[in-house]
Amino acid sequence: MGGVELHVARELNPRAQRRHRALLLADGTVAHVPTEDAEKKSFSRIMLMFVVISSLRPPTFPEFLDLIKTKKGTVVGFRREFIPLHAWDWREIFPCLTLEGWLRAGIILALGLHDLHRHGWVNCDVKPQNVCFRETPRGPHPVLFDFDIATPIGQVCAGRVPGRVQGTPAYMAPEQTKEHVVSPATDEWSLALTLLSILLGIEGMAMTGETASRVMKRASRGVFPHWTLVRLALPEELIAVFQKAMAPNPKNRHSSCYQFAHELMRALHSLPEEQRAALLPNPIGVEDTSSASRAGDEDSRGPSAENRPPSRDDTHDPPLFV
Repeated sequence: MGGVELHVARELNPRAQRRHRALLLADGTVAHVPTEDAEKKSFSRIMLMFVVISSLRPPTFPEFLDLIKTKKGTVVGFRREFIPLHAWDWREIFPCLTLEGWLRAGIILALGLHDLHRHGWVNCDVKPQNVCFRETPRGPHPVLFDFDIATPIGQVCAGRVPGRVQGTPAYMAPEQTKEHVVSPATDEWSLALTLLSILLGIEGMAMTGETASRVMKRASRGVFPHWTLVRLALPEELIAVFQKAMAPNPKNRHSSCYQFAHELMRALHSLPEEQRAALLPNPIGVEDTSSASRAGDEDSRGPSAENRPPSRDDTHDPPLFV
């Protein structure tokens, strides 16, 4: 790769080679480098990720390590910290996931997104597959790690092909599906939907057997089809917060992800102790349609292959404010 010798343990994103390569190195770090057959096209994407990640700090983001350069000093990529704990269903990482633990993970992610927004960026691809967990003395701490399509606030998160939108249809806010400008409210919608998806065991706005285009149509209307199931699982105080976060019009959502985090915390503290400590119910049984929601559109991105976890039988305390 550009005259740089990288000792690669394995490829983390084989599906995404057309965009860039993420390589787990023998030293336990991750290298992001362009694809050999499309270096010029993917190098700008690598540099965008470098700019975003290098401006953010752990523990809610991976630690930026250094640029990868040739002997002549030419930049060909960058290295970042590898976060090994990752699972679509957080119950694999938290076998005893409580309502409070689930909410505190969401609060930490909302505060992390607020920090990203303060730096002028919208993630545009918040989903369960793009959250991993850092081991800490107080338990696993959620980490956002995919900034492949991060977009400056006030711009359109548009694909390389006219008429194709970048992102994951099942988790897109309505304005993102319509190629309108994105804002912090765009990430707020996706985070709220991510949390509800973990709660219910669903794949966002997707329904069984649907193509990406049908999922996109539903997402563009901004009407979440599973509020009845949410009411079976959550108290009214929390439902009101989530409904505001997922208002179809971004102007009707919270003023920032910081306010979203504040409202989640306020609702959490209003609940009796026994309710906060209750285990999350088993997923209610809406069938996972992740393969359908990814069909047909090269810019409709599904789960990252990165950080696939081993099965875990040990238990952890829920994530805390750290």
